[in-house]
Amino acid sequence: MGDLLALIGERASDYENAEFYAFGKEIKEIPASQLASFGGTAPFDCQSCDNQESRLDNVLKAATTAGKDTVSLIITDLWLDNRSLTSSPQIALGQPLRQALQDGMSIGVIGILAPFNGAVYDVPGVGTYRGAKELPLFVLAIGPEEDISNFQINLKQSGSSSFSSDRMNYSLFSKEPNNPVIPAQLRAIGAGASRNLISEDQALRGVEQYLLQLGVADAQSGRLGKTIQLNNTLREGLVWWGGLAEFTNAWQLRADADLEACGADTWTEIGGIRGLWELRPDGEQATFSFGPEIQGQLLPGNVYYLETHVGSSPLAVPNKANQWMRDWSLDAENARQLVDTQEPAFKTLNLSELTTILENELSRATGASRKAASFGFLLRVER
Repeated sequence: MGDLLALIGERASDYENAEFYAFGKEIKEIPASQLASFGGTAPFDCQSCDNQESRLDNVLKAATTAGKDTVSLIITDLWLDNRSLTSSPQIALGQPLRQALQDGMSIGVIGILAPFNGAVYDVPGVGTYRGAKELPLFVLAIGPEEDISNFQINLKQSGSSSFSSDRMNYSLFSKEPNNPVIPAQLRAIGAGASRNLISEDQALRGVEQYLLQLGVADAQSGRLGKTIQLNNTLREGLVWWGGLAEFTNAWQLRADADLEACGADTWTEIGGIRGLWELRPDGEQATFSFGPEIQGQLLPGNVYYLETHVGSSPLAVPNKANQWMRDWSLDAENARQLVDTQEPAFKTLNLSELTTILENELSRATGASRKAASFGFLLRVER
């Protein structure tokens, strides 16, 4: 907790304004000078202070109405018992999370395995448990995707052992993830497919250019290909996968002379081509493979511009990116086993329920497929 608060205090100077709050049943603003004290026991060790319940639903409502340019960092144990909410988790937590995603905010869940010394209350079927030596602590971050990502990177690069890779996990829920355009640099495989200068036009100088000789390529298994590491094109922790989605569009150049005029009819869209991407067995790589199978769609003697996209079909629920949250969840089914085996690292009550809520709300917000990467190239087709 002390390391978290120190880093948050440092980051606050990067922003125009920073406000700090403590929350239990109510939300109370605290002076910046008192922030560090919450890394110790004094603010919690009192008879009259508001520390008997944590109304996370109130905090989420405040965070999601603060504005899209605001970054809200909520430090919490995410222990969701019956006293934490005034309605079901799907309503109390789902509604503000849904609103945040629909408004274009992102939601980051950073889980940190923290040392613990004390009693764990409200364990299903058990009551109070006193054998835990570690208990997860969480930062729930709501706001612009880039700010959340940078905060998580700051934790990793802080040098604190509290935030080492074996003690910290991260999921990023974002409606509009970054969609980088990657350099084409296709690899020529076999004869008949090659990197070649197609046009010296100034407007196309920065575009990768290739030649496909259909007859030779067909006989020699010639083709153009590229394998990309899907997760390398997206921010760390992004929850996005639901199965391969791919689409390639093509435009035909009417005539080389039209390039100089560059009018609205210089290029004629000829429609989409599917089936050019294949998912590798490990599910993290996708391969683009382009060869003679396109004859009939792209005609010899013509120049084309192709733009291809690869990504995910609608989000899978449950999602593999959040398995760590389900592994850290305490539920009625595993509570007795955790207590009986005296595992030093305890789990978080109903974390799997919050995970499902986040996944469902992200799925509703995104709907259709999402791109992970795109690239384009110029192609001349010859017989």
